[in-house]
Amino acid sequence: YVFTRPVKNPGLDPLIFATITLVIFFLWSKGWSPQWQVYLIPLLLLALPLSRALLYIIGLGFVNFLEWPIIYTRGLSILLPLTIITRTLIFILLAWELYQQLHRPAIPGSTELEGQV
Repeated sequence: YVFTRPVKNPGLDPLIFATITLVIFFLWSKGWSPQWQVYLIPLLLLALPLSRALLYIIGLGFVNFLEWPIIYTRGLSILLPLTIITRTLIFILLAWELYQQLHRPAIPGSTELEGQV
């Protein structure tokens, strides 16, 4: 559905489209590796306003930090579903926000990068 809808903003749309495609891939893929977050960080910093991008980056980083050094090293594997559900919810919220930004009407007379910092 996301890939068939017409877009309204020609400026940052390729970047937002690439980011939402990567997020959908993360939701679709069977496994998760914490280093995949490195692929997402630059795209988030470019596609979203800085405060929103940092919120998602810190949230995903915190979930990954909980998963590896804390849960795995202490043998608390019963808490792994909590990190999986939290990470999935973050990705769903991120995909929804990117989708809304992709189909938001352009403001006439403003530049595309205005309000990104």
